[in-house]
Amino acid sequence: MKYSPTSAAYCYGSCTAQARDAVARDPQGARKLVRQSYVFSTFGVVVGIGIVALVFGLLFGFVICTDYSVDGECYSFKSSVNSRADCSEIDGVFRDGYCYFN
Repeated sequence: MKYSPTSAAYCYGSCTAQARDAVARDPQGARKLVRQSYVFSTFGVVVGIGIVALVFGLLFGFVICTDYSVDGECYSFKSSVNSRADCSEIDGVFRDGYCYFN
């Protein structure tokens, strides 16, 4: 019986013994299974890293700011102002002669 991931007897009992027997009977098929396992393992690691990154991003609020970022906050607009008081009137943040606000 040729062992494959879809066969009913696949990996019941001792997988190591089955793998050793399969290599002895079908070296080409064994190499194919090794290549497939590398592909699936790599895919699993990449997907796992993506899921962990997504969960951390959701838990800790990582946001990609596409407009203006000041002190870790994201603002939609940037305007030149004369003073800090002018910026405070519109609830903005004043930095280097500019007011950042949403």
